[in-house]
Amino acid sequence: MTHRSEWDSDCEIIWTQCQLAGIRTAKSIYFGSYYRPNISDMKSLEELNTSLLKMGAALHKNNVILNGDFNAPDVNWDNPLDQDDLTIASKRLLEDIIGGVKVIDGISDHDIVLFTVKTFCQRKRNVKRKVYIKKKADSARIKQELQTLITTQHQEPNSSDVSVDKMWADFEGNIRRIMDTCIPHKMSSSRYNLPWFNRLLRRKTIIKQRLYNKAKKSGNPAHWNEFRTARKRLQKDLKSTRETYISDFLGTAIEENPKRFWSCIKQLKNEDPGVADFKVDGRIISDGNLKSELLSKQFSSVFTDENPNNIPPVGLDPKPSIGAIIITIPGVIKQLQSLKPHKASDPDEIPPWFLKEYATEIAPMLAAIFQTSIDSGCTPSKWKHANVCGVHKNGPKSDPANYRPISLTCISSKVLEHIIHSHVMKHLEQHAILTDVQHGFRARRSTVTQLILAIHDMAKAIQAAVLDFSKAFDNVPHKRLIIKLQYYGIHGSLLRWF
Repeated sequence: MTHRSEWDSDCEIIWTQCQLAGIRTAKSIYFGSYYRPNISDMKSLEELNTSLLKMGAALHKNNVILNGDFNAPDVNWDNPLDQDDLTIASKRLLEDIIGGVKVIDGISDHDIVLFTVKTFCQRKRNVKRKVYIKKKADSARIKQELQTLITTQHQEPNSSDVSVDKMWADFEGNIRRIMDTCIPHKMSSSRYNLPWFNRLLRRKTIIKQRLYNKAKKSGNPAHWNEFRTARKRLQKDLKSTRETYISDFLGTAIEENPKRFWSCIKQLKNEDPGVADFKVDGRIISDGNLKSELLSKQFSSVFTDENPNNIPPVGLDPKPSIGAIIITIPGVIKQLQSLKPHKASDPDEIPPWFLKEYATEIAPMLAAIFQTSIDSGCTPSKWKHANVCGVHKNGPKSDPANYRPISLTCISSKVLEHIIHSHVMKHLEQHAILTDVQHGFRARRSTVTQLILAIHDMAKAIQAAVLDFSKAFDNVPHKRLIIKLQYYGIHGSLLRWF
């Protein structure tokens, strides 16, 4: 369902669009709810006509149902198809889409026109993804296959001349082949049911429904009592099972598996984690592909477009050059074993639990890729791919500018980034390049230490100014940053790697 606010006019009316399922002749059905204050209010009818004109071609290409309080007592609702003023399209709508039209008593002097829409909305289906069943993995065979890969890699001639793209493509292809052959998998998507709704409750729900059908068919009071007893028992079990799940599962999940914890919290709050419909130039954008393009343009628009001709010179290097990075297998093993296994898979669909579980066997191959990447100053092109998700930050959800990107990049790339980060930070700390008042992204420093220092300084000051940079990371000028790195002793292939 999508709210179509662009069709509003100066009357009490609201329009929603509903995608239909199972009907090829119409893509959508539009529902309008209208209220006319009194029978003599002609301006409201004129504004209703204005709203219908705003619909344009959508009024004729789709099914439109307009309901509400029209204050029109002269309409004969007992035989709606016999009205001479009905158009062919309206008669077809009443015959094909609308059924069971009848008038029932309403509130005060108003009657209710009750009807049935003989169709249903199209449900947004989640994209299925491949899920590997870890507990059924053939560990012995996986280790054997990985050892064979290492042996083959050492036996290949001129392996040092292979590009890093080729090395990563071979590694990724072999790992995915081993996973597909040694680990059972299934295609899964997010479920709509509640996590505590188990088989026992589902069985009791079926029994309750059968008792209801039986009581409704027979009308026997004894059967109705059986149904009410089963319904009351089911409601009690649903409540107790939910409370048990929340107390037992969520209590431990917040520490052991925070991702699962917050996923359950979203289910409890009935939140839709997806991106809302956008409103651009008065037009509602609900198509997923169009929303992705809008977010892509928005995210890329905030980057700094530098002019390399006006970059000022920084002079000679005041500090010695940074030492070379030597990737060791034990160091890669340590990094792989510190991965969080419950994190999501990266774009190459290699889950972190697999890298952690078989770190000893995988580390030699990754160490060779890492060292080649640093020595050549290049990264595999696939490492630059990411699954980007737009997360609402503040303001109206219909504005793409109020979303920030969350990127899911390659896990192996993050491991190498961590190694290079540690190496660069040692160089910066050793030569006292970073100012002492910087607390962000430094070991044994945090926002707490920054706050303590700031309060201490403010106690001495008469006036203080606090600044905040909007989209600071997105606006960093990369070319100037590279020149600053070179100025502080980062040269050669490592500088090209950045």
